[in-house]
Amino acid sequence: MTSFAGNTAIGMFWGYLAFLGTKGVSLVSLILLARLLGPETFGLMALCTLVIVYFEIVARFGLGAALVSVEDHPAEMETAVAVMALISAAAMAGLAWMLAPVIAAAFDAPELIWPLRVIALALLIDAAGVVPVALMARRLQFRRKVAPDLARSLVKASVAIGLALGGMGLWSLVWGHVAGTLAASLAAFAVAPWRPKVWPRRSVVAQAFRFGRHLLLAEMITAAQRNLDALLIGKLLGPAALGIYTLAFRLPDLVIRSFTQIAGSVLHPVISASGADRAAMARLYLLSLRHVALVTFPAGAALAVAARPLVELLYTPDWGAAIQPMACLAVALAIQTIDHLPGVIYKAMMRTDLLLWTALVKLPLFVAVLLLVAPYGIKALAAAQIGLAFLYAVPNWLILRRIIGVGLGQTLAALGPAVVLAAAMAGVGALTGGLHLGSPAVEAPALGLGFALVFLAGIWLAVPELRLAAQDRWRRGRL
Repeated sequence: MTSFAGNTAIGMFWGYLAFLGTKGVSLVSLILLARLLGPETFGLMALCTLVIVYFEIVARFGLGAALVSVEDHPAEMETAVAVMALISAAAMAGLAWMLAPVIAAAFDAPELIWPLRVIALALLIDAAGVVPVALMARRLQFRRKVAPDLARSLVKASVAIGLALGGMGLWSLVWGHVAGTLAASLAAFAVAPWRPKVWPRRSVVAQAFRFGRHLLLAEMITAAQRNLDALLIGKLLGPAALGIYTLAFRLPDLVIRSFTQIAGSVLHPVISASGADRAAMARLYLLSLRHVALVTFPAGAALAVAARPLVELLYTPDWGAAIQPMACLAVALAIQTIDHLPGVIYKAMMRTDLLLWTALVKLPLFVAVLLLVAPYGIKALAAAQIGLAFLYAVPNWLILRRIIGVGLGQTLAALGPAVVLAAAMAGVGALTGGLHLGSPAVEAPALGLGFALVFLAGIWLAVPELRLAAQDRWRRGRL
């Protein structure tokens, strides 16, 4: 358990350092681009990325995760993953190129044809970096992973903003995406050089395929759950409405879901390497859930409370319709922490089939709810996400209870401190709102200061090991 805690802390430190750098750049870029471009341009780019994500999932085929989890014949597995990644990426890029006119016609947006084709070429660039990135994760070299993450964000933002200032519109976002992907792959090879050492046997390729097939289907279904709301908006309400919904989603995504994904990327190799038995796996899961929720739950509450002053301060009045959707999506993404972390356990236990089955259970419910509320607009869709987030936790809880013996009471106990801290954040919002500060330029910083003080105090009280370590270091310093 000490090794687990140490490796996790180190990984989370470097992962969060990359998170702060990349998401800080992304946030600044988002604010500037929102002022340079309009909701319709954002909506058109969102359609491109929403469509390409499905081709990207197939291209990756769960190969990076296979390289992290499968320990047999590592040299052969590395080569197998590299070759399979390039082949599948080439196939998906070609398919996306051919289908671009059909996809653009489906959304009544002929201007998407060439942007879709150009973004599809980035699949090949991304595939080239799959092995170095996966090897850094498997070897727990989290510090090195900062470089490709920062390179992607810095180059993507610089190119997009520069081209937007030059009046390139949608193409500024397209070329920014491609340039960022290229920078990330080059940086990955620079910090983790790799070349094939041996040609893989057919049995090793088959092993990678078996691992990836369940993960592929699960990720396809999960992507449908994450993106169907936006696709419905683009189809039924048009690019401008999608642009507003996309911007409403971006800040909660940057703050909450990105952190959850970082936690998952760190916990997967650490738990896989721990060789934990069933009882130890349950302890690791509950410990992970408790600490991740201590960040995501308060963050969700804070963003929900501060949605109005943030939108008014950061963006132009054209984006006022994003306020309520942002508040709802922040709460929903925080609750989805409960749905995300079980997947880490499934992958560590080599049970990617469970990811598939949980996705299959949730998909019909997701589709039915969204089809029912989509005609009522983006506010209704965002609100529906909160209810869905609670429902998503049910199948995972049933599976975890069976495979590692985690009960509902244990889960609620692990989440308890996070819920209390989130309620304290809501209290800060109510108190600040009662002061009637008026200008968002005053209200937003006041909220930020209150949130920071409450969060630090909550973490100090809820994480005794952190408090004890600080006290011990203070005593040593005094001595």
